[in-house]
Amino acid sequence: MLTFSLDTQLTDIPDYDHQDPAASLVKLDELVRLLLENVIPNQCIVINLSQVRPSYWQGQLLDPRLTEADFYISVHADMPGSSLLELVPRAFKVGSPEDIEVVVNSAMPGVTLNHSTRLPNAIPVRLDNHYFSIEPHGRVYERMMEAQAISFYAPSAFTNLKLELLAVLK
Repeated sequence: MLTFSLDTQLTDIPDYDHQDPAASLVKLDELVRLLLENVIPNQCIVINLSQVRPSYWQGQLLDPRLTEADFYISVHADMPGSSLLELVPRAFKVGSPEDIEVVVNSAMPGVTLNHSTRLPNAIPVRLDNHYFSIEPHGRVYERMMEAQAISFYAPSAFTNLKLELLAVLK
């Protein structure tokens, strides 16, 4: 793998210490993972979402590679899957942090969410999660990308809600 790296040398491989093998193996693991990124680039980026207040989540879209990415939201909640599939596209609101209040309060549609039955191979699928694509169209989407930030609103009826935003690079 060093063949494909311009920044890493053979001397960067940590020496093995039989008295403390964990230290060298941790460093070696980090190096291998870094080198694998050069050989097999990860096409899926997980974007951290933080709950900024009840029912509202926000994430930053600062990586320049995200301008051409496809976005998916992974949703898990304590309710039947059929209910999630029906309610998420109607009840969730998506937009920029500046637009989300207007979208929620005026019953505007915001950015469209569509249930995805076929996911790109880059997305790690989790059992009991449902995936929705974020449609890259419309003025609200454009404003979200210009702001380099995304906000989600989900009603409190979604108990134990877990959201994960995934970007698949093209």
